Amino acid sequence: MSIGKHVRYPAEGGKWTYGFWNAKVHSEYKVNKKHGSTVVYIDRKGKKHKQRSINTAAGKTSIAEVWAINLPKTIDRYYYRIVK
Repeated sequence: MSIGKHVRYPAEGGKWTYGFWNAKVHSEYKVNKKHGSTVVYIDRKGKKHKQRSINTAAGKTSIAEVWAINLPKTIDRYYYRIVK
């Protein structure tokens, strides 16, 4: 798990915050282009929990989050996207 908040500034611009905090996996992205966020959590039984934000207007924050438990053998994945 990516414990805590991680902040990146992608080449496409904007600010991307992702990670595991407050019992959820989060992907949040804000950029001056139409965009979105996605998060995937795979539990110990192999069940996939995926949340994809709506296509979000430029200058607004896209948010994707899924309840999660930090246990061995769980997998978390974080994504952002620019919408053309």
